[in-house]
Amino acid sequence: MDMTAKFLLKFIEVVMTVDASLLSFYLCSKARIYFKMVQGLLCHASSFFFNEVHLYKPWFMFSPIPFGRSGQVA
Repeated sequence: MDMTAKFLLKFIEVVMTVDASLLSFYLCSKARIYFKMVQGLLCHASSFFFNEVHLYKPWFMFSPIPFGRSGQVA
């Protein structure tokens, strides 16, 4: 093989390696973004559920001061 063919093969190999690493980095960052979105949604849903359903009613019932929905004195 002459030098041009060797150089072209090496160049293609390097480009494919860089391409694969960039692609995996891109996919990982995308997956990380989606994971954060799902995690945020789950956190919001669970905090909403616990505040509204579990903690809100007993706290409201046993509270000495009648509080409104947003925490102000009614």
